[in-house]
Amino acid sequence: MRYVIVTVEWAAARGIMLTPEMRKSLDGSKVVLHEEMVKAYMTPEDAEVSTLAEGDGMFKSYAFDDAEFREILASAEWTPEEGSAADPSVTSDYGVVAGVLNAEKSVKSGIQTMNLTDEEALEVKEMYLEWESKMGEQVNVGEKYQYGGKLWKVLQQHTVQEQWKPGEGTESLYTEVSKGHAGTKEDPIPYNNNMELENGKYYSQDGVTYLCTRDTEIPVYNPLSELVGIYVEVAE
Repeated sequence: MRYVIVTVEWAAARGIMLTPEMRKSLDGSKVVLHEEMVKAYMTPEDAEVSTLAEGDGMFKSYAFDDAEFREILASAEWTPEEGSAADPSVTSDYGVVAGVLNAEKSVKSGIQTMNLTDEEALEVKEMYLEWESKMGEQVNVGEKYQYGGKLWKVLQQHTVQEQWKPGEGTESLYTEVSKGHAGTKEDPIPYNNNMELENGKYYSQDGVTYLCTRDTEIPVYNPLSELVGIYVEVAE
């Protein structure tokens, strides 16, 4: 684990919630954060500052046992004189809650870069941003967002528009992330009217099981009953 010293102002500007357990300078202007947390919130401008300011302690990372790091924390700027009272203005309960919220925010900010399977993503669906929060912004292939209580995966890069909601009519833009099924007759894949069909796999809808006879190659939204003879046949 490596650590970085940043200003409290820098952390606040990025929405990082500071907890009582975090080591702060005595005047409250600086705080020690985990290097990975700092990286998650750094902007391109920060990266430039990091290069220019290398060695001044602002964006330099330290191992816990680095002599320089220990010297900084032992200095009068960071360590109170012997006998000084600890700050009683915060409670440990608040620290726990704030720590959880801070960790959650950190995960949400970086979850799109994590290599989660679709099933794993569904288990932590609440960690993904709501689709509406990206209105007017670009989304990229493979990113996932919540909408209508479901999790959706982006199929092609585009700018989010109000009229292009995930669901029927936007099959070329989004596909619903669903729990894995074998696609066999005994374990058919539930069809949700926005799905790419794969030749040889079984799908179910409205209590009927269908066998796909030809790849659709793109998501389709028609009820399976309307695709009989085109892409599917009723399984016997």
